Amino acid sequence: MAVVLWLAGIGLFLTGMGMGSSVAIFIDLPSACIVLGGTVLFWMAFHTPGGVLAAVKAGLGPDNLSEEDSAHHITVLATGRMLAVGCGSVGLLIGLVSMLANMSDPSAIGPAMAVALLTMFYAVIIAEICIGPMMNRLKNFSSDQNQKQSPVGPSVISIAAGPFALVAFFVILASFGPPT
Repeated sequence: MAVVLWLAGIGLFLTGMGMGSSVAIFIDLPSACIVLGGTVLFWMAFHTPGGVLAAVKAGLGPDNLSEEDSAHHITVLATGRMLAVGCGSVGLLIGLVSMLANMSDPSAIGPAMAVALLTMFYAVIIAEICIGPMMNRLKNFSSDQNQKQSPVGPSVISIAAGPFALVAFFVILASFGPPT
């Protein structure tokens, strides 16, 4: 049942993305390299590849874990969540710097803004839709009642993604200058 619900959620995202235009505009290789590549590589640098895979399997699997294993996997997943948001923030800054560096060329602003916004988009999906629920799932498997009662909330930077997007939008508007 969970798989069907996940697929339905993904389908709703894709439907919403495709209603205004093509879903293909949401696919950006530089943004994916920054967020996906950065998150996975830094995550495996902090924890071993086996440790990351074990934590993801534990977060997706139905098995009850010991308190110690559950706490360890939550820590590994929290690192991945933090890194995803961090890589998204770095990508946002890279995109904003590229936008500001190319203010004289309006045709270069669009791709730079795409990097800025899509890196945060990818980061929020990874951190809040993929990793956050796995962390909560592991907390629910825990036998510690205090741990069960404190769900994992959204990260601060994920909440700040909206204002960052507005700043980027107004930078673009300012780049066009007054109407003539």
